Amino acid sequence: MDDIKLIFASNLIRLRTAAGMTQLELGEALNYTDKAVSKWERAESMPDVAAMVQIARLFHVTLDELVSPQETWRFPLTEKEEQKEKRRVSCSASPAPPPSSSSFCGWPPISSSGGSSSSCCPCFSPPG
Repeated sequence: MDDIKLIFASNLIRLRTAAGMTQLELGEALNYTDKAVSKWERAESMPDVAAMVQIARLFHVTLDELVSPQETWRFPLTEKEEQKEKRRVSCSASPAPPPSSSSFCGWPPISSSGGSSSSCCPCFSPPG
């Protein structure tokens, strides 16, 4: 039972912070106190099943995901993680650059000075 408490606590923290919610805001959404949410996140106690159903619906996950280790499911991405994932997918889906090309994936060249540069997205650095 302690393992499930720890897993649930970890998942709840991740979901709540990814949603940009405070413990107080989550508690208010569920009609619980921020102290109760804090106890759940410290794995000192767990909410009843009805509250867990509310939590799952609030964060668009299943009850199974709430009590399963993080490795077994994908959490909603934060905005920063989502942007990083989009860049990764774009780069991994791009063909190899032509030998004379300075652009790899179609992203505009990155430049710190405002001029053109010979590199595009963060996943490609041209040789030399």
